[in-house]
Amino acid sequence: MASFVPMSSRIVMRCQVGTTVDGTPKLGSLSISKVDPALTADKVDAVVTALGGLLSVPVVESHKADVNLVSA
Repeated sequence: MASFVPMSSRIVMRCQVGTTVDGTPKLGSLSISKVDPALTADKVDAVVTALGGLLSVPVVESHKADVNLVSA
């Protein structure tokens, strides 16, 4: 049976860096690499909340991106 083997993870924060002429949000991203693949959603949220407080722009969404090796 095949299984996943965690290789790497990163946290991506999407921030509103401004607005366009027509008023839609202009977004940028900030990535933090070499994150522990076992990091829970609560811990990711705590990291994003802490770092978001240091930024001059608001964080509008965040996610954790995992890369896994498929091992047969």
